[in-house]
Amino acid sequence: MEETNLNNHERLIKKYYLVDYDNTGYSGLNGIEELDNESVVTIFYSKKAQSIPIQFFQKFLECKANVKFYPIENEDKNIINFQISAYLGYVLGDDKTADCYIVSNDNKLGFLQNFGNTKDIEIKILPSVSGEKQEFEEVSEPDEKSEFYIAVESLNLSLEDKSSLFKILDLFKSGDITMRKQHIQANIKWVFGEGNALGYYRAIKKLIK
Repeated sequence: MEETNLNNHERLIKKYYLVDYDNTGYSGLNGIEELDNESVVTIFYSKKAQSIPIQFFQKFLECKANVKFYPIENEDKNIINFQISAYLGYVLGDDKTADCYIVSNDNKLGFLQNFGNTKDIEIKILPSVSGEKQEFEEVSEPDEKSEFYIAVESLNLSLEDKSSLFKILDLFKSGDITMRKQHIQANIKWVFGEGNALGYYRAIKKLIK
């Protein structure tokens, strides 16, 4: 009987998804139901984001991946970034052939992808598990005399940016107000960049009712 040489068989490569849920909100989990059983999803979250919309439970039921939840008790700034970096090191220390995907809209994590490039390690930053950005549904443009236009007037935005900001506000127009505020902030940061996010959010915060 011929002995089987395992080295002649292609080794299954595990895929690890490290999700910064505080940063992406539930849109970061889009595509989780498409993963196979060679995928591991670790969802990092703090007290600021401890709920997941009920419609996502069906995605978890359909998901074949190993899903883990990693609560962060410490509320220091950037603590989730530090935890993700440390966890990434743990994963690669255990399996250097693994493909690692960090699901976040935080540009500061780009250095991890650059590190992977120098070491021939697959590390990518994704806006969601699927790798696709949140698509906004078509919504009616607000009237120029509306509360929205009055609120953002001082920002001197282009018509295109006003439209994008309005679509973010409209996308999260229902549900728990605390979670909606978090997701609106995260999406503004992703679309307009961290430098503009705080000012834009403050301008429309009073419209979140």
